[in-house]
Amino acid sequence: MPSKDHRRHPRYELQGIGGMLRYDMNARVLNLSLDGMALETAAWLHVGKSYRLKIGSGEEALELDGTVVWCHLVGRSTRRGNGGPVYQAGVHFGETLSEQALRLLAFVRRAGVIGVSSRIFGRFKVRREEAVDVAFEHRFEVRRVSLSGLLIEADLLPEVGARFVLEVETRFGTLSPTVEVKSLEQGHTPAGEPTSRIGVEFENLSGDDRTILEKLIEDQLDAGEATAVDGAG
Repeated sequence: MPSKDHRRHPRYELQGIGGMLRYDMNARVLNLSLDGMALETAAWLHVGKSYRLKIGSGEEALELDGTVVWCHLVGRSTRRGNGGPVYQAGVHFGETLSEQALRLLAFVRRAGVIGVSSRIFGRFKVRREEAVDVAFEHRFEVRRVSLSGLLIEADLLPEVGARFVLEVETRFGTLSPTVEVKSLEQGHTPAGEPTSRIGVEFENLSGDDRTILEKLIEDQLDAGEATAVDGAG
Protein backbone atom coordinates (compact mmCIF):
# COMPACT_ATOMS: atom_id res chain seq x y z
CA MET A 1 0.00 0.00 0.00
CA PRO A 2 1.11 3.63 -0.20
CA SER A 3 3.66 4.75 2.38
CA LYS A 4 2.58 5.66 5.91
CA ASP A 5 2.93 9.36 5.09
CA HIS A 6 0.04 8.99 2.63
CA ARG A 7 -2.27 6.92 4.83
CA ARG A 8 -5.35 9.04 5.38
CA HIS A 9 -8.29 6.72 4.61
CA PRO A 10 -9.50 3.47 6.21
CA ARG A 11 -8.16 0.32 4.55
CA TYR A 12 -10.11 -2.85 3.79
CA GLU A 13 -9.12 -6.35 2.81
CA LEU A 14 -11.24 -7.61 -0.08
CA GLN A 15 -12.04 -11.03 -1.51
CA GLY A 16 -12.64 -12.08 -5.09
CA ILE A 17 -11.89 -8.71 -6.72
CA GLY A 18 -9.51 -8.69 -9.69
CA GLY A 19 -8.70 -6.49 -12.62
CA MET A 20 -6.41 -5.72 -15.52
CA LEU A 21 -3.24 -3.69 -15.35
CA ARG A 22 -2.27 -1.82 -18.52
CA TYR A 23 1.31 -0.67 -18.68
CA ASP A 24 3.51 0.95 -21.33
CA MET A 25 7.23 0.47 -20.91
CA ASN A 26 10.26 1.74 -22.78
CA ALA A 27 12.85 -0.84 -23.76
CA ARG A 28 16.02 -1.00 -25.86
CA VAL A 29 16.54 -3.31 -28.83
CA LEU A 30 19.70 -5.41 -28.49
CA ASN A 31 19.33 -7.49 -31.64
CA LEU A 32 16.54 -8.61 -33.92
CA SER A 33 15.53 -10.84 -36.80
CA LEU A 34 12.37 -11.43 -38.79
CA ASP A 35 11.11 -13.88 -36.18
CA GLY A 36 12.16 -12.24 -32.92
CA MET A 37 14.29 -9.81 -30.95
CA ALA A 38 16.22 -9.39 -27.72
CA LEU A 39 15.29 -6.45 -25.48
CA GLU A 40 16.71 -4.71 -22.44
CA THR A 41 14.07 -3.46 -20.01
CA ALA A 42 13.65 -2.10 -16.50
CA ALA A 43 10.89 -4.58 -15.67
CA TRP A 44 10.65 -8.36 -15.66
CA LEU A 45 8.61 -9.79 -18.56
CA HIS A 46 6.56 -12.88 -17.90
CA VAL A 47 7.88 -15.90 -19.83
CA GLY A 48 5.18 -17.39 -22.06
CA LYS A 49 3.12 -14.20 -22.10
CA SER A 50 2.33 -12.26 -25.28
CA TYR A 51 3.03 -8.53 -25.51
CA ARG A 52 2.29 -5.81 -28.03
CA LEU A 53 5.55 -4.27 -29.28
CA LYS A 54 5.68 -0.84 -30.86
CA ILE A 55 8.99 -0.05 -32.52
CA GLY A 56 9.76 3.51 -33.58
CA SER A 57 7.29 6.39 -33.76
CA GLY A 58 5.04 8.25 -36.15
CA GLU A 59 4.25 6.82 -39.57
CA GLU A 60 7.32 4.58 -39.42
CA ALA A 61 6.17 2.88 -36.21
CA LEU A 62 5.88 -0.91 -36.44
CA GLU A 63 3.56 -2.88 -34.15
CA LEU A 64 4.00 -6.60 -33.62
CA ASP A 65 2.76 -9.19 -31.14
CA GLY A 66 5.53 -11.20 -29.52
CA THR A 67 5.78 -13.96 -26.91
CA VAL A 68 8.52 -13.84 -24.27
CA VAL A 69 10.63 -17.02 -24.42
CA TRP A 70 13.21 -16.07 -21.80
CA CYS A 71 13.90 -13.22 -19.35
CA HIS A 72 16.88 -12.76 -17.01
CA LEU A 73 18.04 -10.20 -14.48
CA VAL A 74 21.43 -9.00 -15.74
CA GLY A 75 22.35 -6.19 -13.37
CA ARG A 76 21.43 -2.83 -11.91
CA SER A 77 20.91 0.43 -13.76
CA THR A 78 23.64 3.08 -13.74
CA ARG A 79 22.19 5.36 -16.41
CA ARG A 80 19.64 7.10 -14.25
CA GLY A 81 21.56 6.67 -11.02
CA ASN A 82 18.65 4.90 -9.33
CA GLY A 83 20.18 1.44 -9.19
CA GLY A 84 17.01 -0.13 -10.57
CA PRO A 85 17.00 -3.65 -12.04
CA VAL A 86 17.97 -4.31 -15.66
CA TYR A 87 16.46 -7.30 -17.46
CA GLN A 88 17.14 -8.82 -20.85
CA ALA A 89 14.41 -10.77 -22.62
CA GLY A 90 13.97 -12.76 -25.80
CA VAL A 91 10.75 -12.25 -27.77
CA HIS A 92 9.45 -14.51 -30.55
CA PHE A 93 7.17 -13.00 -33.17
CA GLY A 94 5.64 -16.30 -34.24
CA GLU A 95 4.09 -16.47 -37.71
CA THR A 96 4.85 -12.99 -38.96
CA LEU A 97 2.64 -11.93 -41.85
CA SER A 98 4.40 -11.06 -45.11
CA GLU A 99 3.40 -7.37 -44.88
CA GLN A 100 4.71 -7.20 -41.33
CA ALA A 101 7.91 -8.97 -42.41
CA LEU A 102 8.51 -6.37 -45.11
CA ARG A 103 7.94 -3.54 -42.67
CA LEU A 104 10.26 -5.19 -40.16
CA LEU A 105 12.91 -5.60 -42.85
CA ALA A 106 12.59 -1.89 -43.65
CA PHE A 107 13.11 -1.13 -39.98
CA VAL A 108 16.17 -3.40 -39.86
CA ARG A 109 17.70 -1.45 -42.74
CA ARG A 110 16.77 1.88 -41.20
CA ALA A 111 18.23 0.90 -37.82
CA GLY A 112 21.67 0.52 -39.40
CA VAL A 113 22.68 -3.13 -39.29
CA ILE A 114 25.40 -5.03 -41.09
CA GLY A 115 24.83 -7.54 -43.87
CA VAL A 116 21.09 -7.21 -44.30
CA SER A 117 21.11 -8.16 -47.99
CA SER A 118 23.12 -11.34 -47.48
CA ARG A 119 21.63 -12.48 -44.16
CA ILE A 120 17.94 -11.76 -44.46
CA PHE A 121 16.97 -14.55 -42.08
CA GLY A 122 19.83 -14.08 -39.64
CA ARG A 123 19.86 -12.14 -36.39
CA PHE A 124 21.27 -8.63 -36.51
CA LYS A 125 22.80 -6.40 -33.90
CA VAL A 126 21.49 -2.86 -34.03
CA ARG A 127 24.30 -0.32 -34.39
CA ARG A 128 22.55 2.36 -32.40
CA GLU A 129 20.17 2.19 -29.50
CA GLU A 130 16.66 1.77 -30.87
CA ALA A 131 13.78 2.38 -28.47
CA VAL A 132 10.76 0.12 -28.41
CA ASP A 133 7.54 0.66 -26.47
CA VAL A 134 6.21 -2.51 -24.86
CA ALA A 135 2.49 -2.34 -24.12
CA PHE A 136 1.22 -5.18 -21.99
CA GLU A 137 -1.64 -6.28 -19.80
CA HIS A 138 -1.54 -8.23 -16.55
CA ARG A 139 -4.30 -9.73 -14.49
CA PHE A 140 -4.11 -8.86 -10.79
CA GLU A 141 -5.97 -9.54 -7.57
CA VAL A 142 -6.90 -6.79 -5.14
CA ARG A 143 -5.72 -7.57 -1.60
CA ARG A 144 -6.44 -4.25 0.12
CA VAL A 145 -8.23 -1.06 -0.86
CA SER A 146 -8.69 2.47 0.43
CA LEU A 147 -9.66 5.78 -1.14
CA SER A 148 -5.92 6.52 -1.46
CA GLY A 149 -4.77 3.36 -3.22
CA LEU A 150 -4.64 -0.40 -3.51
CA LEU A 151 -2.49 -3.34 -2.59
CA ILE A 152 -2.55 -5.71 -5.57
CA GLU A 153 -0.88 -9.03 -6.35
CA ALA A 154 0.40 -9.75 -9.87
CA ASP A 155 3.15 -11.58 -11.79
CA LEU A 156 4.89 -8.28 -12.45
CA LEU A 157 7.99 -6.63 -11.00
CA PRO A 158 7.67 -2.90 -11.77
CA GLU A 159 9.98 -0.19 -10.53
CA VAL A 160 8.88 1.94 -7.60
CA GLY A 161 7.65 5.17 -9.18
CA ALA A 162 6.28 3.43 -12.29
CA ARG A 163 2.84 4.61 -13.43
CA PHE A 164 0.13 2.63 -15.14
CA VAL A 165 -3.63 2.35 -15.57
CA LEU A 166 -5.74 -0.19 -13.70
CA GLU A 167 -9.14 -1.45 -14.81
CA VAL A 168 -11.51 -3.14 -12.38
CA GLU A 169 -14.93 -4.19 -13.68
CA THR A 170 -17.64 -3.83 -11.04
CA ARG A 171 -21.42 -3.87 -11.16
CA PHE A 172 -21.26 -0.13 -10.47
CA GLY A 173 -19.10 0.58 -13.51
CA THR A 174 -15.45 0.30 -14.52
CA LEU A 175 -12.89 1.65 -12.10
CA SER A 176 -9.98 2.91 -14.25
CA PRO A 177 -7.58 5.11 -12.28
CA THR A 178 -3.99 6.00 -13.08
CA VAL A 179 -1.73 4.84 -10.26
CA GLU A 180 1.88 5.16 -9.13
CA VAL A 181 3.85 2.30 -7.56
CA LYS A 182 4.82 3.20 -3.99
CA SER A 183 5.98 -0.16 -2.65
CA LEU A 184 6.95 -3.59 -3.92
CA GLU A 185 7.26 -6.88 -2.06
CA GLN A 186 8.73 -9.61 -4.21
CA GLY A 187 7.93 -13.28 -3.89
CA HIS A 188 7.63 -16.45 -5.96
CA THR A 189 4.83 -18.76 -7.01
CA PRO A 190 5.01 -22.48 -6.09
CA ALA A 191 6.41 -22.99 -9.62
CA GLY A 192 9.25 -20.58 -8.85
CA GLU A 193 8.05 -17.72 -11.06
CA PRO A 194 8.32 -14.12 -9.77
CA THR A 195 5.24 -12.53 -8.27
CA SER A 196 4.78 -9.48 -6.13
CA ARG A 197 2.50 -7.48 -3.91
CA ILE A 198 2.41 -3.96 -5.28
CA GLY A 199 1.27 -0.93 -3.30
CA VAL A 200 -0.12 1.74 -5.61
CA GLU A 201 -1.43 5.21 -4.96
CA PHE A 202 -4.18 6.83 -7.02
CA GLU A 203 -3.25 9.89 -9.05
CA ASN A 204 -6.05 12.48 -9.18
CA LEU A 205 -8.87 9.99 -8.62
CA SER A 206 -11.83 11.19 -10.67
CA GLY A 207 -15.23 11.80 -9.15
CA ASP A 208 -16.69 8.84 -11.06
CA ASP A 209 -13.89 6.51 -9.95
CA ARG A 210 -14.25 7.65 -6.34
CA THR A 211 -18.01 6.97 -6.42
CA ILE A 212 -17.46 3.49 -7.90
CA LEU A 213 -14.80 2.75 -5.29
CA GLU A 214 -17.00 3.89 -2.39
CA LYS A 215 -19.91 1.77 -3.67
CA LEU A 216 -17.60 -1.25 -4.13
CA ILE A 217 -16.28 -1.00 -0.56
CA GLU A 218 -19.80 -0.57 0.83
CA ASP A 219 -21.08 -3.51 -1.22
CA GLN A 220 -18.20 -5.74 -0.06
CA LEU A 221 -18.81 -4.78 3.56
CA ASP A 222 -22.54 -5.53 3.27
CA ALA A 223 -21.74 -8.93 1.74
CA GLY A 224 -19.24 -9.74 4.47
CA GLU A 225 -16.42 -10.00 1.93
CA ALA A 226 -14.47 -6.95 3.18
CA THR A 227 -12.63 -6.61 6.47
CA ALA A 228 -11.42 -3.34 7.96
CA VAL A 229 -7.67 -3.19 8.57
CA ASP A 230 -6.15 -1.24 11.46
CA GLY A 231 -4.83 2.14 10.37
CA ALA A 232 -5.47 4.02 7.18
CA GLY A 233 -4.07 3.84 3.67
